Amino acid sequence: CVGNNIMLLTKAFRKNFIIPDFEDFTQQINRMFENAHQQGGGHVANYIPQLAKFSPELWGVSVCTIDGQRYSVGDTKIPFCLQSCVKPLEYAIAVHELGTEHVHRFVGKEPSGFKFNKLSLNEEGKRFT
Repeated sequence: CVGNNIMLLTKAFRKNFIIPDFEDFTQQINRMFENAHQQGGGHVANYIPQLAKFSPELWGVSVCTIDGQRYSVGDTKIPFCLQSCVKPLEYAIAVHELGTEHVHRFVGKEPSGFKFNKLSLNEEGKRFT
């Protein structure tokens, strides 16, 4: 357990994380969470069946820093459907795993301006991310 996490534990004991005052940071997250949670109105998208199943009352925020500090508040244990929100994550994983040059042989870099579900290609015949 310690061997695989020695760098993380060393940072913890030295209080040398990317966010040194993590408790203050989480208090700020809590304030933003509560302010956003109090906003009324809006509806769950019903044109996608997976989204229509969820309650608009569910609300949660999770943060994980690059060095492993984690914090969650709200309904973060309930699985949910990411839909298009996953695209930036998929892009980041692809660039990390394969490199920018390789990924951009298949995927364009600029937004198309079209609706999220419209198939479009750039002048090089690549789909937009």
